[in-house]
Amino acid sequence: MKFTADYRELKSLIKRMEALDGTRVEAGFFAEDRYGAENDFLQVAQVAYWNDRGIGVPRREFMAPSFLNAENYNWYANFITQAVQAAIHGKPVQPILKRLGEEMKGVIQVNIEDYPGSNSRAWVAIKGFDDPLLYTGKMLSSVKYKIRK
Repeated sequence: MKFTADYRELKSLIKRMEALDGTRVEAGFFAEDRYGAENDFLQVAQVAYWNDRGIGVPRREFMAPSFLNAENYNWYANFITQAVQAAIHGKPVQPILKRLGEEMKGVIQVNIEDYPGSNSRAWVAIKGFDDPLLYTGKMLSSVKYKIRK
């Protein structure tokens, strides 16, 4: 009796896993997003950082809760599991990564829109409303995700 091993499927699996290795889904603010000339083309990421860390304004931490919340963490882990399973079974991974990116983006946007707290009365008078992380809407609309290798 002769036994012959066929490693083609294993080699294919290794290729698929190597293609997934190092892939990242990033969500937040990216360097290309800027305010207009009226704000000296300041990067939206910089303004978001100042708000999140409380530099020059009261601290309004909205980024970390987007990712450290246990419920969100479980969502993200589930997407990663789905992506690995898809790669193992030779199915497309990209749609899963895109859904993960959209989910991450959405959580950040909800944290911006629903941030608790208030502005000073003077700032409310200037803005015309009392929402700490909204003014022009630029920061909210600049939240994006990218899939990178």
